[in-house]
Amino acid sequence: DLVDRVHAADKKAAFFWGDHWIGAEPYQEQFADLGLDVMVGAAEDGTALRRVADLPHDMTRELRFYPYFFPDVFREGGNPTEESQNNWMKIRRALLRKPVDRIGWGGYLSLAAKFPEFIDHLAGITDEFREFHDKTKTSKAWTAPIKVGVLNAWGSLRSWMVQAGPAEKFHSGREDVMEFVGTNITECLAGLPVDVEFVSCNDVLEDPSRLEGFDVILNEGVMGSAWSGGEVWKDPRLVSAVRKWVHGGGGFIGIGHPSAVEHSGKVFQLRDILGVDLEVGKGIQVAEQGCRRDAGHFIAEDLEDGTFQTVEEHSYVFSCNDDTVVLDMRDKHIHLACKTTASGRGVYISSLPFNWQNARLLHRAIFWVAGKEQAFMQCHSSNPNTDVAWYPKAGVYCLVNNSNDAQDTNLWDQNGECLPEATLAPNEIRYIASNDNQGGIGC
Repeated sequence: DLVDRVHAADKKAAFFWGDHWIGAEPYQEQFADLGLDVMVGAAEDGTALRRVADLPHDMTRELRFYPYFFPDVFREGGNPTEESQNNWMKIRRALLRKPVDRIGWGGYLSLAAKFPEFIDHLAGITDEFREFHDKTKTSKAWTAPIKVGVLNAWGSLRSWMVQAGPAEKFHSGREDVMEFVGTNITECLAGLPVDVEFVSCNDVLEDPSRLEGFDVILNEGVMGSAWSGGEVWKDPRLVSAVRKWVHGGGGFIGIGHPSAVEHSGKVFQLRDILGVDLEVGKGIQVAEQGCRRDAGHFIAEDLEDGTFQTVEEHSYVFSCNDDTVVLDMRDKHIHLACKTTASGRGVYISSLPFNWQNARLLHRAIFWVAGKEQAFMQCHSSNPNTDVAWYPKAGVYCLVNNSNDAQDTNLWDQNGECLPEATLAPNEIRYIASNDNQGGIGC
């Protein structure tokens, strides 16, 4: 009724997707029946961008950036420019993969006016955004031949939603803002050159062939939560469907408590695929079982000291197969492991809070578990603090520095050919033209 009234006044109807939206369900098919013209989403990171950009409806997509011009940040001692810059680096990384149509800000303009350097900063972001659309012609970025399915109880209904685990509940950076500091696979995924779709456990139960559309299935969450799946993992039809798919060549990545429910004498119901299980205090000395160590594995090549940032040092995860390959173990607690089963592969990661190195770790894990390591060096930047995207229709590569420091990196083009080392200024975005139809870079 409200949309009809707006249209009757010859105006466009916009939906603000912010704090209060339950009941609207933007990812439901019926949402399109409302006839809305514009979706405006509050955005502080790449996950928030993808939530809006991936909507399966024909509408203008706009982001409303944080920080809002409110006195929580725009006050004496506040630093809105620093907060905005950190947000923009994550948003821009995801923008390379899925663009939106418009950007904006909101709040009390009188507060923002007291920070002239912030106003200049916003002008810089706006210029970058306009140049991005001009250079890429809003065309689709190249993606690797890999499709990732994020498996949970919600499926597409909660696409690009972040679960708040125990670490988030007990964390307070600013008292007025919830910060996601725990496992955040969606932020790591948001800027990777792969196709992503969210699929529910019920989807697989109703039609196991749904798995055939994916190269990689990713399951992440706290045991007992809808994100991990909960009691549904007691259903042998789901377990056998995923197991059969992996045996046929699929790749399964488990993060946190994947396929977790105490049942049939185990916790991870896909422990045979992952090669690990969770200790809950009901076994005897099982954590002493053997495994192989491999610090030089493809997945771990970009880890500077062989370890990565996790939420907790104690995972209480142990090896349950002799052919489990452990890549990061700390005082018997396994944080990163992989295993080959028949024609398929499995990877376990204890937790994955977002940073540039962890995003690269997930990047490598996806390519390895999909069995497509050979494609990893296409459109690739060697430095995890940088990213590169190729736009075939526009004939241009976009190279970005996601950090506040200058970064050196090697760049590989679409043909897998390496170019001389490049130096990027802090936060720089650079465009390089393709010199032929095959995606080679012109120097």
